[in-house]
Amino acid sequence: MSNTTSILDLAIIECYHRELSKLEEHLERQAKQHDPASLSVLRTIPGVGRILALTMLYEIGDIQRFETVQKLLLTPGSSVLSRVCWPKSTAPRATRSVIAHLKWAFSEAAVLYLRGNDKAQRYLQKLAETHEQTQGAVRAGPQAGAGLPTSCSKHQRVFDEQRFLKG
Repeated sequence: MSNTTSILDLAIIECYHRELSKLEEHLERQAKQHDPASLSVLRTIPGVGRILALTMLYEIGDIQRFETVQKLLLTPGSSVLSRVCWPKSTAPRATRSVIAHLKWAFSEAAVLYLRGNDKAQRYLQKLAETHEQTQGAVRAGPQAGAGLPTSCSKHQRVFDEQRFLKG
C-alpha cells in the first residue's frame, strides 16, 4: 500500500514540477520583454535566481517611482516595512499580499547572500553591533536586504559587493 502511495505521490510531484517549470519559463520570457534591464541586473545579485528576480521585479513594479530604498520600504502596498504604517488588520488585502511576497523575496535573497559569504556575515555582525539590541539589527536586516535589489535596479547597474558592504 505505501509503495503504491509513494509512486502516486512521486507522479503528482513530477507533474507539478513540469507544469511549474513551464509557467516559470513563460513568466521569464514575459519579464524579458517587459523589463529586460531590471531583470538582468537583479540576476547579478548573489543568491537571486529566476524566482526571486521575478518576484522582486513584479512586486516592486517601476522602481523609478521610489527616490530611495526607505521610500520603497515605507510605501503602503509596495513594501516590506509598510506593515509598520499599515497594521495587518487595517491594511488593504493587496497590501498584505505584496508585503508577504516582498518580505519572502528579500529574506531569501539575504539568507542566500549570507550563506558561505564571510564578508557579508562580518557586515551583518557590524550592523548588529551598531544597534543597541540584537532585535534592532534584525529589523535593519530587511532594509539591508531590500537595498540590494532596489539600488541595483534603480540605477541599472550590476551588483557591486564592495560598494554594498561599505554600508
